[in-house]
Amino acid sequence: MSASHPHPPLPSLPLETPTSISSPLLGTISGSLLTDPSTNQPLARRYLAVPYAKTPTRFKRAEPLEESFRYGAEGEKYDSWGGVCPQRKYSLYSYKDEGYSYPADPTPKYTEDCLQVNIWTPVEDPPEGEQWPVLFYIHGGWLQVGHNNQGRRYDSTYLIGSGALKCVVVAPGYRLNLFGFLACKELIAEGGKQSLNLGLWDQKLALEWTHKNIHHFSGDSSRLTISGLSAGAHSAHQQLNHLLSTSSSDAPTPIGIILYSNAIPSTPRPVSEGQPQFEALCSAVGVSPPSLDGLRKIDAATLVKAMDGMEMHTFRVCQDHEGEGEGFVSNEAMKAEVDGRLGRFCKERGIRAMLGEVDHEEGVFSQTNPPIKHSQLYTELNNYYPHHLLTRVLPLYKHPDSTDEDPTKWIDLHGKITADIQVYASQRLLVDGLVEGGMGVEEVFRYRINWKPKVWDCYAPPQFVLISSSLPSLAHCTSLLCFHRIGVSHAHDTSLWWYSYLLALSPSDLALSKAWLAPVQAFIDGRPLEERWGTKEMDELRVLDSKGEILIEKDERRKEMEGLIGVLRELARE
Repeated sequence: MSASHPHPPLPSLPLETPTSISSPLLGTISGSLLTDPSTNQPLARRYLAVPYAKTPTRFKRAEPLEESFRYGAEGEKYDSWGGVCPQRKYSLYSYKDEGYSYPADPTPKYTEDCLQVNIWTPVEDPPEGEQWPVLFYIHGGWLQVGHNNQGRRYDSTYLIGSGALKCVVVAPGYRLNLFGFLACKELIAEGGKQSLNLGLWDQKLALEWTHKNIHHFSGDSSRLTISGLSAGAHSAHQQLNHLLSTSSSDAPTPIGIILYSNAIPSTPRPVSEGQPQFEALCSAVGVSPPSLDGLRKIDAATLVKAMDGMEMHTFRVCQDHEGEGEGFVSNEAMKAEVDGRLGRFCKERGIRAMLGEVDHEEGVFSQTNPPIKHSQLYTELNNYYPHHLLTRVLPLYKHPDSTDEDPTKWIDLHGKITADIQVYASQRLLVDGLVEGGMGVEEVFRYRINWKPKVWDCYAPPQFVLISSSLPSLAHCTSLLCFHRIGVSHAHDTSLWWYSYLLALSPSDLALSKAWLAPVQAFIDGRPLEERWGTKEMDELRVLDSKGEILIEKDERRKEMEGLIGVLRELARE
């Protein structure tokens, strides 16, 4: 029997009583007033599964709601969790000790009808003559999995109710994996290039809905911050690049962007690299010859199951146009970043940036879709990154001998390369580009987090054991045990940013979360915060160290990343 590592008793979920917002132009959105069960203190108002678009047709761009649409016209309530895009189960590791576990999230309602926002607002009225700033948060999950803040870990109730951040939080659902990022010539023939990167178009539609309607929730559309974790940060970066490429004066323009542990490293794959993946998907579900109509006849669960057996199982953003055009992702975006155009655009529009990393990003990356031998390394990395990037980047790393059968060496190398490309180098490349455009320490705020709350060690130990049965690359290896140092790894900082009272954080940990978030409030308010942030030079970071102390340190990782940053810059200029 495995030893247990029980966490402290979890706080009871807030009590819910009905509340609503009504307007002739909006209709009636009936949500919940959330109250602390032990103190009866009102904490926040929450509105769940609020549609921001029509129910989407598979592989087609979503359409905005009709102007005549009114919420609650048929008695609908918006007080329960809504749809989550169908997805693979990314529980790619288990814990050596079965006593470790995370608190369970609400059971997902998997459906392609997932274009909905969850909204949290303060209970009290904003200051006279003002409305609350808006934090638009795009969830992560490799663009393959995840949900819009459903569950204890990302819940905003106590974040707002405690006063750690006073804002309106908007969390959109969007299409993922094959439903949101299928790329093939058939899509272009059917609906043009706007039929590609559907997940990004979904996010843009949610942004437009938020900009238009958030005043009904006491939100200030002129103080909108776009944020995201991991793939959500990648998405937020894509939204910023798209804003630059369209040069539209009426598009929602944020006052800030927050990138938690991710940024765009390079121009993504061309559509041609997605074509074999589309054909393999058709083959896996018996659609012959390959066709979109054939895939539309297959139920979502069957398509999701088919991804597990595919060599190219990860569906990613693709480059869909050149220069200014009808698509979403321009081949000019990375060039505009490194030559300073993006930085100049942000400076002219008053868009500030906050971005950073945790101490050991590679801990989690090494556990996700890992190769266990030489022949699998390129394929697994190619699931994330295009061919033109990998051919230039892989020679920078020292590889084990191709005949080496120690799986931990390939797993560790995979994690290292992924963390470097996806976080460490890509974020520094972006900072360089913003500086090139004239932005300084009063507009760019960098951080590193080396801390996690004490209770986290009850949820996840510092070592993992891989489950072979859930990984295509490990399908024939039933006794593999792979131990790795995880440390403060990718997404382990979420409880700090979200003031995760509902995860049973200690009073001292919650106080530290408030201290860390204090300048973030100034950031989303649009107020100066450089004195509170503390950095004086662009090579400095605000650091939360392992002892829970907030310090200012030099960017020691920069030197290690110089070679990779140089390659990414060269690729951007080509």
